[in-house]
Amino acid sequence: MKRPFLLLSVVWLLVIQESTTVAQDADDDSRCEVGCDLDTNDLVCGSNNKTYRNECELYAENRCYRRASPYLTVAYPEVCTRSRRCKDSCENGTKPVCGSNLKTYPSACHLYAENLCLQPKNPVYIAYTGECARGRCLFACLYVYDPVCGSNKKTYPSSCELYSENCRLRPNGPFVTIIYPGECDKTPCDIKCSMEYKPICGDDSITYSNKCHLDAKNACNGPDITSVVVSYEDEC
Repeated sequence: MKRPFLLLSVVWLLVIQESTTVAQDADDDSRCEVGCDLDTNDLVCGSNNKTYRNECELYAENRCYRRASPYLTVAYPEVCTRSRRCKDSCENGTKPVCGSNLKTYPSACHLYAENLCLQPKNPVYIAYTGECARGRCLFACLYVYDPVCGSNKKTYPSSCELYSENCRLRPNGPFVTIIYPGECDKTPCDIKCSMEYKPICGDDSITYSNKCHLDAKNACNGPDITSVVVSYEDEC
């Protein structure tokens, strides 16, 4: 009579373990529950030439699906187009911004208009507010905790603090961008890879069990370290 009891106990333990795993997976996915307003159609074109319903959806892609650089930025606030539709619909700018190309624009509108008109391969993004100062920065950020996550995986108390750091410490770039509002996720490297053995050789001469393990290494290294790319599919 003991054997059936032991068998039932093992089955019950497996059920509990599976339930726990599902719960853990749900917790891991909780960071992707951004809660964007689906009724808001403030269309934006991302730096990947993809149209998003609003900025929230673009930030959600950064947070949930992009573990490492390059992160998305807003190219211009409307539907993406491949035609060079130049239009001068921006009012006289009173709030200048410094672009990632170290050019001062009268306003964010003028920067976005240039992206729309020229359709550059790498759209210009806002490096910081104010004129390009090249190290001579005068930022007065209010102490309001409205955190944003930077592309360096560092949480800033506000977008103003991020822009201020760009101006002071990175006068010539490359600049940190806002990848999503809120604090940075604390486990960016928590990537679960299968044990399937489909070896690939990285350009760092290391054999990875499969593509997922290579991607995981890139995610954990962060944007400041050169990403490993696949040299060929086989052991090195």
